[in-house]
Amino acid sequence: MNRSQHVRACWLGSTGYRGAWNLQAEIVFSDPRWSAPDTLLLLEHPHVFTMGKAASAEHLLWTKASDRAGTRVICRTAEGGTYHGPGQLVGYRFSISPNTS
Repeated sequence: MNRSQHVRACWLGSTGYRGAWNLQAEIVFSDPRWSAPDTLLLLEHPHVFTMGKAASAEHLLWTKASDRAGTRVICRTAEGGTYHGPGQLVGYRFSISPNTS
């Protein structure tokens, strides 16, 4: 991986987890505007915990402070569980074949 490669980076600011998920699906499956070979989405999420398919709500230690912070739980994500929050940089990278049609 010593070769130079162009990547299009897009700053989205604060974006909800589901909104970012939907945008990723749009990029991959439908929108020809995103036909660049490589795209990097940079953003931050409001407080959110994601949980993989094997996780359950009992795995989280939940407090009233979590509710006051507006923390959300997203279940059954394809990936494993994690936390994202304000001030944490999140990057989603896509390597998409150019549109050849």
